[in-house]
Amino acid sequence: MSRAGPHTDGPAGTGRTAVCGYESVSVTFEGKQVIRDFSLEVPAGGKVLISGKSGSGKTTLLRLLLGFVQPDSGLVRFGPHPVTRRTVWDIRRRVAYVAQGLDLGSGPVDEILSRLFSFRANAHLHVRREETDSLLTFLELDPSVLKEQYESLSGGEKQRIAVLAGLLLKRGVFLLDEATSALDEQLKEKVVDMFMSNPDWTVLAVSHDPAWRRHGAVRHITMEKR
Repeated sequence: MSRAGPHTDGPAGTGRTAVCGYESVSVTFEGKQVIRDFSLEVPAGGKVLISGKSGSGKTTLLRLLLGFVQPDSGLVRFGPHPVTRRTVWDIRRRVAYVAQGLDLGSGPVDEILSRLFSFRANAHLHVRREETDSLLTFLELDPSVLKEQYESLSGGEKQRIAVLAGLLLKRGVFLLDEATSALDEQLKEKVVDMFMSNPDWTVLAVSHDPAWRRHGAVRHITMEKR
C-alpha cells in the first residue's frame, strides 16, 4: 500500500497552473491495494522524483496519467480535465513516456524513428537532421547508430535511443520510468541535469538513481509498500 503523506520533501509548488494532479486516488490489483488515498499536484515546470520499493505503485502513477490504469476511487487530472477515455488520446499526444526496457520495435534505428513521426499525432513535427545529430552527440552516440538494428543494441544504447525519441517529440511533459538506469554515471548526470534544468519541462521521474535527488528543485516522494 502506498501513500505520499509526510514522506515528501522539496518544493511543493511554484504557484504555476497545475499540469496534472491526483486527488485521493486508490488503486487495487488482484485484490491487493497498491495505492491508497494518494494526492499530488504537479505545476507547470515542476520536477517530481518518485521512489520506493518494488510493488509500491511508482509506475502505476505514471500509467494512471496515461490512462492505462483506472483508479478504483479518486480523480486523475491532466490540466483541468479528468483522465478519461475521451481525453486520454489528447493527453498522450502531449506527453513523452520513456521507460526502462521500452520496446520501440525492430529494424534500423532511423526507420523506427521515421515510423514514430509518421503517426498521426506526430505528423506535424519537422525534425531537422542537425537537431538529431546534436542530440546524438549529447547522448554520446555515433550517428552511425541510426543504421544499426535496434534489437542488436546494448541496453544502454537502447535507453539512449528512447531518450532521443522522447526529446525529438518536443513534448512539454516527460514521464520517465528508470530512464537513466542503464547509463554510466557521467552520462547519467548530464541527462538528469538536462531534464531538471529546463524550466519549461514538467517532469515526473521514477528512479532510484542518486543523481535525481541532488537537484534542489526536485520534489521527492517516497512510495511506501505495506
